[in-house]
Amino acid sequence: MITSRLIGPSKDPLSVDVEMPDDSPFTLYLYDSDEKTVESTAGSGSEQVTVDTDTVEPGSYVLALYVDGNYEAIQPVVIGGYNLSVAAASEVSPETDVEVDVTIAETALEEAPAGVEVAVWNDETTVREPAERIDGDEYRATIASDELEEGESYHVYAAAQGDEEVRGEPEILGLSHGHELTVDSDGGDSSDGDDDHSSRSGGDDGERDDDRTADSDVDETDETNETNESSDEVDESNETDGVQQPNLEANGSDDEADGADSIPLRGGQLLAIVALLAGIGLRLHKIHR
Repeated sequence: MITSRLIGPSKDPLSVDVEMPDDSPFTLYLYDSDEKTVESTAGSGSEQVTVDTDTVEPGSYVLALYVDGNYEAIQPVVIGGYNLSVAAASEVSPETDVEVDVTIAETALEEAPAGVEVAVWNDETTVREPAERIDGDEYRATIASDELEEGESYHVYAAAQGDEEVRGEPEILGLSHGHELTVDSDGGDSSDGDDDHSSRSGGDDGERDDDRTADSDVDETDETNETNESSDEVDESNETDGVQQPNLEANGSDDEADGADSIPLRGGQLLAIVALLAGIGLRLHKIHR
């Protein structure tokens, strides 16, 4: 199992907790959106390892724990180029549209993002809405009331997008932490929350001048993602010049080499967001040929 923040500040080392049942050696790879290795580090047993991101550009990446020829755990991660904060009501009535305000502060990236998208989701429903720029670094998306169900609670995220695509979705260059929203017949618009969380690379805290109050506590599950999906052994693996090279192809097509390891994305709880989020909270699993 590997545990790390889902959002890593650009240029800051990324700490990853590796849990192993024994003292077996492992290699932890960081892959970019082109499925190329950008960083790797080796270790053994359960330990905390550090992935150097000093030369890693902001974008969408995947951490992969490789043990004895198999991928034992996979976790998406965003190396952020922007700080994002989200402000929205924490509770609304069923007939009320939900306005989500997003504040973006440039950090590693100086230009404005190509787009901003908001995702509202739970296990049953996913709503994705582009946010429009309203003033400077302020963006807003409106979620129609008929998209949400009375009595349900939702997670609200925002993502800053780049021009490139990852698996058919815009690459994520920054991601907010989650805001919680409940649709309740007794709800109102007065208890708005400002989730002032970001890619943690410094810069503007995203404080707002209106009367929205800040949530002081953040659920740690928004900041980390534990991945413990194991896979059975694969008899054969790709080798290049005698060195075993993991292969992160999107799917196992017939024209791939026999025995090639492939790790396709599959929908998970967070597919919502992260199609826009390029995979945050997405689970990956291994395909055997």
